[in-house]
Amino acid sequence: MFDDHGVEVQHLFNPSGAERAALVIGGEADASILGIVSGFRGLVTDDWHFVGTQVQAGDANALACDPALGVESLADVSGLTIAAADGSSSYETFARVMAPEYGLTPDDWSLVNLDVSERLAAVVGGSADCMLQQEPILSIAESQGHVEIVPDGGVMGEFDLNHLVLYVSTSYLDAPGGEEATERFLAALIDAGAFIENDPEAAGAIYAQRMEQEGVPIDDPDLLPVAIEKQGYEVCIGDDFRENLDLWAAIAIDTGDLSEDEVPDWDQSVEWDLNHRVTGGC
Repeated sequence: MFDDHGVEVQHLFNPSGAERAALVIGGEADASILGIVSGFRGLVTDDWHFVGTQVQAGDANALACDPALGVESLADVSGLTIAAADGSSSYETFARVMAPEYGLTPDDWSLVNLDVSERLAAVVGGSADCMLQQEPILSIAESQGHVEIVPDGGVMGEFDLNHLVLYVSTSYLDAPGGEEATERFLAALIDAGAFIENDPEAAGAIYAQRMEQEGVPIDDPDLLPVAIEKQGYEVCIGDDFRENLDLWAAIAIDTGDLSEDEVPDWDQSVEWDLNHRVTGGC
């Protein structure tokens, strides 16, 4: 985008999100690029940066729209053109779960059927007003038989209470070996989920051991199996979501399903999100 508009910038390579904020606040950097993920919104824009409004509706998926349209709510997309992949789990979630909450049906917007890699150009070029964000990894999980996307927009999977629904950045999926690595990690997470379900006490012991190694001893180990059982079926957004990912990875390593080298660097490689509406919450 910078090159297309003749703008020269000095790039500080790959600081984490928290580090980027600190660099800007501290005056060492002038701006921070957040990347296109579900969850950020309200970016400052000028006349060529298309991401003006993020609509986070029903805590599931996000919609990026041309800022000139003034979209502030999902209700505002009636009559607009939306770039999305017809039949994808992202679009199914949007059309069957999110839109009805605002009294909308697919007849209220026009769909431009585009792969995620083409949507940005469509909005910038004016052939679409808004775009759905990146495809969830749920499509991969379904293709492997781990979950089933049901017509009402829900998900039926191996877990009774909550279901593992993760988003992975498209840049990671498109990188050499990224999709294969994602599939291995997904399989390891599902195996770890089964481990938690079948033996929560053992899962709790692994968790306690990791916390003690990090200098945070667990005072009441009897509570651990309950906490693990309640939280282990899903990966949460918030202060503890990385802790949960580390726990899943630790269990997968302990059971031999994953090597330490296969655990992604959360800051640099993968951005995960939970499809809150489909899974029933966190």
